[in-house]
Amino acid sequence: MTNAIKNVTGAEGKLQLINILRTNKCSLIADESTDRSCSKHLCLVARVVVNFNIKDYFLALLPVREATGATLFTLIDDFFKKHNIPFETNLIGFAADGANNMMGAHNSLASRLREKCPNLFMMKCVCHSFHLYASYACEKLPSEVEQLARDVRLFSGVHIYFLL
Repeated sequence: MTNAIKNVTGAEGKLQLINILRTNKCSLIADESTDRSCSKHLCLVARVVVNFNIKDYFLALLPVREATGATLFTLIDDFFKKHNIPFETNLIGFAADGANNMMGAHNSLASRLREKCPNLFMMKCVCHSFHLYASYACEKLPSEVEQLARDVRLFSGVHIYFLL
């Protein structure tokens, strides 16, 4: 049953998505991640508008050898070429975290996409930015404040456990 879903239903769904991307404007959401086995992957999600309906589709999980802007761009470029998706004309938006390899001004995935798609709308993930701001701010606090936060969390967890 799993093979039928993966090889028949999954393949048909992928073909339908590729046909949608060939004929409609879309945005690309990308995130690079390393799993427990230290294997790096690039996750791609396509956001497409079809008949005034916005839908997000899981597009691909691509293995990554080196997470540089050039390498990530080559992976995406090869993926679109392999599936005959004209991303130079159809890609209108790109979103990713604020890492330099993704969104840096020079030699990033975003800068390379912008070369191919000059009017591309770029968006950094606000959550990643807030995390960086909060981490930097916490470095300025005395260590006792962080310990207090840990103690409160520990106490509340123990307190809830004994109430159950």
